[in-house]
Amino acid sequence: MLENRRSGEDRRHQNTSASKERRHTPDRRALLKDPEGTMQRIKNIDMFKGLKDGQLRKMVSICAKKNYPSQHQIYTVGEESNDMFILFKGKISIAFNSGVEVQDIAPTGTVGEMGVFTGEPRSASVVANTDCIALVFSKTELFRLFKGDTELWIKILMNIIKSLSHKLRKDNQVIEELMYRVRSLEIL
Repeated sequence: MLENRRSGEDRRHQNTSASKERRHTPDRRALLKDPEGTMQRIKNIDMFKGLKDGQLRKMVSICAKKNYPSQHQIYTVGEESNDMFILFKGKISIAFNSGVEVQDIAPTGTVGEMGVFTGEPRSASVVANTDCIALVFSKTELFRLFKGDTELWIKILMNIIKSLSHKLRKDNQVIEELMYRVRSLEIL
């Protein structure tokens, strides 16, 4: 770095990896000031269950705290899935192409993980209903971290699979209930 300064090179237009750029943002610095405190707050979140302290430290080192004002469009259906987040505070709405809207997603839930891990575009739009605080994970940084720690990769994937399975089970119950109601109406 010092050599580049001394050589007089203009580095403003060079491609810098996301991790280098994001390490110095105010949101990243705030988390890194107290990594142990952040670790304590996230260790009971489903995505991080079963992780060792060193693995939690690695996850904290790549996330950024982000504030979303009320009514902010966080994700849009069809856009590229470049990151995911864990809602820490606030309420969000998730709207699907069909217009069906799910509201009041609980804090500590993961949002956007499906697209990040499948490579598919966003399947829903996400809007902040209130002022929200989230921990954001870049897909690029997550996958770079996972390449270096297979055990971490497997634990995170298993936790996300469990979370998605839970969501699917809940959705299946809703579908079952709706089908029962429709059948009841047909009988009348």
